[in-house]
Amino acid sequence: MDMDYKGDKGGYVLVDISKTVSITDDNVISWNDYKAPGPSKYSMGLFTAFSPNGRYAASTVGESSAFIMLDDLHFSQMFYPATGVIAYYDRTTEQVLPLSGADNIEAVQTNPTFSADGRRVTFARASVKPALVADIEAGRLRKEDPSQTILDTNEKYPMQFDLYSVPFNNGTGGTASPVKGASENGMSNFFPRYSPDGKWLVFTQCKTGLVLQPDSRLVIVPAEGGIPRVLKANMNLMNSWHSWSPNSRWLAFSSKGNSPYTEIYLTHIDEDGKSSPALRLFRFSHSELAAMVPEFVPDNSVIQRTMGLADPEGAKGNSMATDGR
Repeated sequence: MDMDYKGDKGGYVLVDISKTVSITDDNVISWNDYKAPGPSKYSMGLFTAFSPNGRYAASTVGESSAFIMLDDLHFSQMFYPATGVIAYYDRTTEQVLPLSGADNIEAVQTNPTFSADGRRVTFARASVKPALVADIEAGRLRKEDPSQTILDTNEKYPMQFDLYSVPFNNGTGGTASPVKGASENGMSNFFPRYSPDGKWLVFTQCKTGLVLQPDSRLVIVPAEGGIPRVLKANMNLMNSWHSWSPNSRWLAFSSKGNSPYTEIYLTHIDEDGKSSPALRLFRFSHSELAAMVPEFVPDNSVIQRTMGLADPEGAKGNSMATDGR
């Protein structure tokens, strides 16, 4: 989990799951152990993801972010990294190193995720816009009028990401290539998530940007890339922050389709990658708080015995946690 640790916004806690979790200084790493390539002088470690075997964590580092705070309750900010590379932390060597193929300083690389077998890292990539970075560094985005809408800011500061994939090779990386069906399509594609059985890749897609976009929707392609299909489970407003169940039959995601405060939904994914109508998990909902970024806890965790979420098809052991704010 993210942690502002002793003034370091790149602090991150990496700890094994157990029934009782105690966090000490030894569990905290810093993404700033890798010197940012610039123009950012430090790293926050955005969108960190674990490898399937738990040895590696990959994250966005050296990021300069486009950020505008807005007054709108539904869409309170425009945000995306405008620079950044992918680095990984090795829990065995305790080193933070850049991932070759995802460390091009002329591109912004973010949203890393490991394939189900851990052999590849897929991420969102876009070309760096020097004029935008100059505006960020000069503080001009911080002076934007907060009474405008997300549509206004999208028009002023458009950004489209494509999904790319690179071999991990135990950290040595390789050559990045676009993911077919999730790149070069005139849209912004981001937040890739592989099903644990290695069959599917679900990602978020919208016209521009990366988070809190009204038109964002969930799209599925075969894990190796292919013809994209929009999931029928999408609600009518903002769908993103999705997570697969360990058995690859369920997808939890966040949406604003029912409330300005983000809620958690659940959909079943069949063998053909088709989704059921979405089920709102109303017990996670609150009239004044948002529930977002759901994560299933793997079957082999002792946590699942104390905070289980019943599987409607009897797939015992699936549980889920959310980041509620």
